[in-house]
Amino acid sequence: MSMEEYLNLIQYKPRFNICFGGVEETNNCSTTNNSSSNSSSNSSSNSSSNSSSNSSSSSSSSSPRLYVRHHSAKERRRSIKRQTENTLNQQTQQQQQQQQQQQEQQQEQQQQQHHRHHHHRYRQQQLQQQQQQQQQQQQQQQLQQQQQQQTPQQSQREYADVSIGSRGSKTPAAAAATAAAAAAATAAAVAEEEEDVIVKIQRLLLHLLQQQQQEQKLI
Repeated sequence: MSMEEYLNLIQYKPRFNICFGGVEETNNCSTTNNSSSNSSSNSSSNSSSNSSSNSSSSSSSSSPRLYVRHHSAKERRRSIKRQTENTLNQQTQQQQQQQQQQQEQQQEQQQQQHHRHHHHRYRQQQLQQQQQQQQQQQQQQQLQQQQQQQTPQQSQREYADVSIGSRGSKTPAAAAATAAAAAAATAAAVAEEEEDVIVKIQRLLLHLLQQQQQEQKLI
């Protein structure tokens, strides 16, 4: 192997480091090139000058490429970082929106259940009141029917008593006296019965009012 071939190998060796290395390595390579050029100047001036010129031109031409590659790598890293941050932010926003939607749905369901429960209770109260009113009306109708049934029976009895007394009497004065006594007795009996009926009605009404008050307290 000749000296020129050896020097050419030494000069071309940094090119591989320059292509695959960073910006800092280019400086090292340039120093190696300078050292090699100095050694070659000691050995042979013509070949070293040519090799140093070639190496300097190659290093100067390759350094912008390395800077562009290094800059592009930084930009890629930054873009990847931005993408990951954006994806994370989107995921967090989606999770927050889902949580808010779930909370709103739960609140709506609770409100609907509360409204249904309140409406159900209100309907139950209305039904109870209607039933109580119907019972009161039935009781009043029964009392009226009893009064209507009692009044014709009493009038028939009074008429029978009067007729019997008039037949049994021998004189018109006695007959009139018996009739008057019978009328007075019937009037008193009717008054007593009417008072009894009124008292019964009052008692029933008081009893119903007490029941309503107790039920309202329980509700």
